[in-house]
Amino acid sequence: MNTLITPTDVMQLAFSRDELYNTSVITNLDIAAAEERYLHPIVGRALYDKLLKGNYPSLTSDYVAPMVAAWTRYIVEPLLASRCDVCMATGGSSADNEATTERCRSLRLRARTLSRALAEHLNTQASDYPEYNPDTNPLNRCSIDGNIVQVY
Repeated sequence: MNTLITPTDVMQLAFSRDELYNTSVITNLDIAAAEERYLHPIVGRALYDKLLKGNYPSLTSDYVAPMVAAWTRYIVEPLLASRCDVCMATGGSSADNEATTERCRSLRLRARTLSRALAEHLNTQASDYPEYNPDTNPLNRCSIDGNIVQVY
């Protein structure tokens, strides 16, 4: 399965050096799910295919890779304890659950911010990416910020 980034990329972009996880906690399927769920709707299939072929490397490194890494981290965060051999198992206490929930909220906010940055870049530089169609980008039509749905 082809993806734009690797598990190593996700570890470098979405985890700090202090987090002692092995790259095996991230799978290519996790990355593919993040790309399908969060990237394809923004860039469209034509631009995604160009990115897979290596076109627009600065777009990939500056906007796409950080965004996909952030969404991948968000997807796997609840699964990390079960995927990590050396992690200490938690008992699922209320405090542990609250901490995981808060961490996921923070990760989602970061990923959404990076998605908006990608969309803004594509919208302002649309002439540089002929495969991009701003009319099909859902972030140009609707957003949910603070549980308020905004339709443009």
